[in-house]
Amino acid sequence: MKEEQDYIQDIAEIRSMMERSSKFLSLSGWAGILAGIYALGGAWIAYSVLEFHPDELFYYLS
Repeated sequence: MKEEQDYIQDIAEIRSMMERSSKFLSLSGWAGILAGIYALGGAWIAYSVLEFHPDELFYYLS
């Protein structure tokens, strides 16, 4: 069986991994705002420039 020290070491390693992953995935508020602006710009380009109109698509069930 594992000893108590092994369990404490395992928990410390898990905590370390969780701290590193949360720091890696965190974005600033400005990054979120810019991502939204880019998404809106991409939607506008798809709708106006590329003439993609999803409301005009017809789906046929076979």
